[in-house]
This record gives sequence, structure tokens and C-alpha cells, in this order.
Amino acid sequence: MLQLAIDEAHRFPLAAKRLKENCYVDNVMTGAGTKEEAMKLQGEMVALLKAGGFNLRQWATNDKESLENIPAELREDGICEISNDQTVNTLGIQWYPADDILKFKPLKFSESEKITKRQLLSNIASIYDPSQWLAPFTIRAKILMQRVWQTGIDWDEVPSDDILTEWRQIKDELSVLPSICIPRWTGYSIEDTVELHGFCDASEVAYVAVVYLKTRHTNGKRTTNLLWAKTRVTPLNSNTTQPKRELNGAEELAKLMELTITTLSLEGVPVYCWCDSQIVLAWLQKELQEFLEMELH
Repeated sequence: MLQLAIDEAHRFPLAAKRLKENCYVDNVMTGAGTKEEAMKLQGEMVALLKAGGFNLRQWATNDKESLENIPAELREDGICEISNDQTVNTLGIQWYPADDILKFKPLKFSESEKITKRQLLSNIASIYDPSQWLAPFTIRAKILMQRVWQTGIDWDEVPSDDILTEWRQIKDELSVLPSICIPRWTGYSIEDTVELHGFCDASEVAYVAVVYLKTRHTNGKRTTNLLWAKTRVTPLNSNTTQPKRELNGAEELAKLMELTITTLSLEGVPVYCWCDSQIVLAWLQKELQEFLEMELH
């Protein structure tokens, strides 16, 4: 499909751009700022993919009017009449088109009287959170996974009681996931003024970066939306100091911010990166040559 988008870009420029940027395996997830743009995009996308012999199916949208041009058999199951209880699975996350919100499905972990290392690690790995909105939960699970590896037990051995107790606490906290609602739309339009704010921090066991979108709307209202985060567990063989761990967090924030700007096409908007480590802030003000000299010494 990428080659098709390149070949047909001269005829369908809008659809070709979205196909190149918003295609995930065989799913296209994109949107528009107005109904008019959405209808134009829809027409171009159908024509572009038809040129390659592809027939778009499983259409879903938060705008009921946009579905009127789509035959019922090509719509997502159950979305012909949008109502509050109809959902669409979008990359493992539930999308409620009527309310235009995202929700997490209840997690189903494999349970048995004897929880082995194999089962525990499999349960932790099954938590699907690509944007890391669940970072306060998942980072604890990642740290617990590292603790399990440190014990050196075999795959079918049972971890210690303190590890199992910690896992049960995490699992109980994760039971609230279905009640968490995340707005699909960040709430800004082209007339609004936006800023990107990123924060980073680190501890002995992990470091994290997170990015928010701050919007000043034309009516004077200000809103803030969490976009995504990135967490990493400190490597077991790492003997780094706390300032270096803080620097790792700053590096993750820089990467995440660059990805945010590119993905959301926010080039030119004000960007603010926040770090509470005075040492890291001093390091970041140094020239590259100074770092090279320090490394040599």
C-alpha cells in the first residue's frame, strides 16, 4: 500500500499522505478537522485503494453523516447505528465513536493456584499500552518483572511470597481500567494556539518521560491533554549515578518530543522540556567538545 500511495500521490494527494502516515499493517486510522475535509478524504481514499484493487472495509467514524455513503456491508460490525454501547477495537483499545473516547478492555490474566515465573511474566507482557497512558501501573509491573529475573528461579518455579503479593496488588489496581476514559480528540483546531510540554524524571529503579499538549482556544479557554509517555527500567548491570539516570530520562524526553512533533505535524510550535535535576540542566548547556574532553580524561 505504501508503493500505491507513492504511485497515486499526483491524483490523490490528501489520501496518499494519510495512507503513508496513518496505515498500521492493514488498518488505516486517520481523521479530519471538518466534515468537508473528511468527506473529501473518504472519497480520495476509496478511489486510491481501488486503483490498487483494494476494497476498504470495516469503516467506523464518530460522525454518523460520514457513514451514509458507505454500504452497510462495508461498515464495522455494529456501527451502522452509532449508540453509546457500540465500540470499535483500535489496535487493542476500545473506541466508543458516539462519545469519541478510548477505553481499555478488562485484562484477562491466566490464573491458577500455582503461579509460576512463566505465567507471571506472560501476564505482565500481555498488558497492551502502546502510548503508555497506564505508566503508573505498568512501570511497577516492569520493575516486578526485573525482580523475578534477579531471583534466578526456573521458568516453572513459583516466585517468592513478597513478589506474588506485589503482583496481586498490581492486578487489583489494574481492575479499574475499564472505568478510565481517554478523549480521542485532543481538543484543538487550527485556529487555536498550542504548546508542547514535556517532563522527565528518574529514580534508582526507573526513568520516565511524558508529553502534554497545552491549548489556548479562541474563546480564551485553556486545556491540557496527556499525549503519551515512555518508561524504562534501570538495567540490572547498570552502575550509573543518579545524575546519569536523570540524563537518561532527559534523553528519552528528547526522543519522545521529536516523535510527537513529527507524528502530529507540530513543527514550529513552542516546545518546553522540564527537568528538576540541576546537574543535568548544567550538562545540557555545555558544548559537545566539553563532553568529548571529559570522556577522554
